[in-house]
Amino acid sequence: MKKFFTLFVALMATLAINATQEDLSLYSFTWGYGSTAEVIDGKLNVNYTGDWSAAATGFSPVKDLTGWDYICVEVEAMTNCNENFLKIFLDDYRESSSIQIENAYSNIDLSEGKTVIKLDLSQTTNGWDRTQARYLGIMAQNAGAQVVISRVYLENNASEKTEQDLDLGAFTWGYGSISTVVDGKLNVELTGDWSATATGFSPCKDLTEWDYITVEVEAMTNCTDNFLKIFLDDSRASSEIQIDSEFSDIDLSEGKATLRLDLSQTTNGWDRTQARYLGIMAKNAGAQFTISRVYLEKKGSATNNVVAQKAKENKKCYNILGMPVNANYKGIVIVNGKKLSNK
Repeated sequence: MKKFFTLFVALMATLAINATQEDLSLYSFTWGYGSTAEVIDGKLNVNYTGDWSAAATGFSPVKDLTGWDYICVEVEAMTNCNENFLKIFLDDYRESSSIQIENAYSNIDLSEGKTVIKLDLSQTTNGWDRTQARYLGIMAQNAGAQVVISRVYLENNASEKTEQDLDLGAFTWGYGSISTVVDGKLNVELTGDWSATATGFSPCKDLTEWDYITVEVEAMTNCTDNFLKIFLDDSRASSEIQIDSEFSDIDLSEGKATLRLDLSQTTNGWDRTQARYLGIMAKNAGAQFTISRVYLEKKGSATNNVVAQKAKENKKCYNILGMPVNANYKGIVIVNGKKLSNK
């Protein structure tokens, strides 16, 4: 009885919190007209076999979108797409093309590695009923178009951008290192002692609104003291005018470790409005490490470590259905009645 009560409290705490995002399953985009779609390495790969065709999913039963403002589609790659065009559309339960809402996008820019396009749910075309959403589709203009989508999710206006990914493919240079991106992860091998993989911001990047640069490490081999250092120069590109954070005995027993460079440092007058060179350094030649993600972060989003710490304190963790989970669970986690996002 006590266990049931605990689960019930956790579930009620979840429902009492207004979520700002809700992911839709990429696996549900298994049908459409004039397209084939499959999920590979967690990403939806769509091949359009006809002009003006679409990958689509359906809500069954119909879905009430009253609490949501947008459907967001995160696009990672486009090949052979006329005008780099995509259209998002959504029918209500009457399944009529005359009773649907849509937003079309041309010249989609992927220079930053990915972009998010949005369907505005406040539209009321021909009396479209947002309480009865049925069919959601993503359309391209031409046969032969190929698109890779990393995420589809609902969003409301309360959402605040608390993270911004940096392109792992930009870590293409450094001193005494070889860096390659394989299956979406940065693999680094150092050929010299105290060498680094690095990237540069051009033009310089203003980091005033951000609190951390965060690095997710998945594997380390032959790294003395399991040591890594993150460093960041300003526009003067001087080792005397940089900030850094060092980490020894990095623990990967949970599958990955999250390292953070605190951007509030002011060493030697470092200028956070003029960030230029970002590097990740190890001590010794022959060190190898794998990085799954590098991103800018605000303090409000730094919850992963909180979840892990609560688990170590033997405090129970639950998913949004009230089921017990461990600290490695990905998604929304309830700890002591509080909702945390574990990525």
